[in-house]
Parts: sequence; structure tokens; C-alpha cells
Amino acid sequence: PVDRPDPEDVDVIRRSSEADVLELIRAGPCLEEDDVQQPQVLVNAVKEPVPEDLASKRGAVLVHVYNLNEDLSEANKTLNFSSDIVAIGGVFHVGMEVFGGEWSYGVCGVTCIPPRSEEAHVYQCTVYMGRTDADEEALATMLFGLAQEWTGEKYDLIGRNCCSFAAELGRRLGVGELPCWVDRFARILQTGRDAGIAAIEGAKCLPGIIEREVVRFKTEFPTHAQRHAQLAADFGSTLFRAGEQAVVDMQPHVEVAAKRVAAGAEALVLTAQPHVHEAARQVHLGASEAARRAQDGVVELVAGWQWTGDQDAPEPLSADLTRS
Repeated sequence: PVDRPDPEDVDVIRRSSEADVLELIRAGPCLEEDDVQQPQVLVNAVKEPVPEDLASKRGAVLVHVYNLNEDLSEANKTLNFSSDIVAIGGVFHVGMEVFGGEWSYGVCGVTCIPPRSEEAHVYQCTVYMGRTDADEEALATMLFGLAQEWTGEKYDLIGRNCCSFAAELGRRLGVGELPCWVDRFARILQTGRDAGIAAIEGAKCLPGIIEREVVRFKTEFPTHAQRHAQLAADFGSTLFRAGEQAVVDMQPHVEVAAKRVAAGAEALVLTAQPHVHEAARQVHLGASEAARRAQDGVVELVAGWQWTGDQDAPEPLSADLTRS
């Protein structure tokens, strides 16, 4: 359970006037004697460093992110394990700074403190959200109206907290949504709680729903079954007829294709036949020429032997010459 503060400290902004809120915006909240303002660590929505001078421009909107306590600092590093928008996100407290004041929401309602001076939590970084077109007067009207709606008694740790307030204020200032990693963990918890409540409520209604559906099933099934069976039979008959027609329609095309294949094969044979004959003739000529040259060589070799009866008979041809 959340500890409830002194009633005098609750909804102070709500009990003031719009003029008081405007004066606070213009003057800015003052640091008390024991307050500590942490050095600013300025980043963008994906936690990349950005120039520090962006924070000093008029109309700059900044979200100061705090770990809930020292013990949760390490847990948040685990949950918020990457520097991009797909990180799960941690358990954070946030305040939104505009025109020099850090505005947040909790059990005391809407409050304003000097930037980065929250003592109950541990400062982590500051996200630059952009610049608003609203001036001090418009902001005073905006915050005074929010203070009437976001009262301390309506605070809820999961569903209506500092993150949801900062998201609403950011939308009204025109700087868009909070980075996903800032409030994702709270949104996951809220979604789970909503689902649990819906499941409980659904379970209460379940017996009646089942009973009604059983009655409807008993009444409607015979009629619906007969109708769907007839539709299935009609569809099957239509499909069979379509198949038969497809066979009839395709037959002429199949015959034409067969004729074209046969004609193509015949033309191929006729085209190739002269080339085959010519190749055979060239082979024959080549063989004849080779035989003639071999015969001339043998005759020339024999003619070179000038042998007479007075000479010794020549030696028989060697085996090499015989093979030649």
C-alpha cells in the first residue's frame, strides 16, 4: 500500500488559482537549503547524448528520469538492457520540465520542484523531447486544469501514475509520446491487470453464455447442418462438371500440340539429312586419300631397292617397315 501524506501537502496546486500557477511558472521553484540539484545528463529518446544547449532553448521540454531507489538501479539496468526503443524498460519515476519547473504527479497530486532535485528517487538521465509552442500563460491554464483532474486520491501505482501524467502533459504540449522504454513496464503491468479483471468478469458470465449457446445449438444445428450438406453436394457436383468441361476444352489444344511436335520432328530430320550425307562423304574421301598415300609410299620404298640377280638378295623388310 502507498503511504498517504499529510493532507496539507496534497493537491496544493489544485487548491491554488490559475494566477498562482502562472506566477510559479514565471518565478520558477526555488531550491531549499538542503536541496541537491543533480548534474544533467541529456540524451534523446534512444538514450544517445545530445548537445547540452538544446535544454536551454526557450520552450524546451525535458523529461527527467529517476530510478525509484538505489536497489532498483541495477534491476532497471537489466530490464532496460539496450539503448534502443525495443528495451523492456525499467521501473522509473519521471518529471517533465518546461520553463524551468519540473512537474510531476503522485500521491500529493500535481507538484512542481526545481529540475533534477527529486530526493525520494535516484536521478538517471534527462530526455530531450523537443520544444513546445505554448507560452507561460497557456502552460498555466493547462497545468491548473490538469491539477483538477489528477488529484492525489486518484493516484494509482500502475495505471495512473507519474508516467501517465507526463505522457498526457507531453501530448498537450505537442511534443509527442514518452520514449517507450520509460513507461513500458508500467503499461505491461496495467495490461496484465486489465486482462485479469476482464477474465474474472468473463468467468462470472460464462455459465449463462454456455447455457444460451447450448440452446441455440440444439435449435439451429439440424437446419444449419442440412443446409451446409446441400451446399457441399452442390459444390461437388459443380466441381465435377467443371472438370469434365476442362477435359473437353483442352482436347483440341492437345491435338494441335501433338501435330506441331510431329511436324517439328519431321522437319528436323529433313534438315539434318543433307548434313549427315555430306559428313559421311567427307569421311569416305578422307579414308580413300589416306589409303592412296599409304600405297604410294610402299611403291616408292620398293622402287628404291635396285636389285639384280648378280647381287645378294636383299634382307627381308624389318618388322618396323612391315608395320608401316
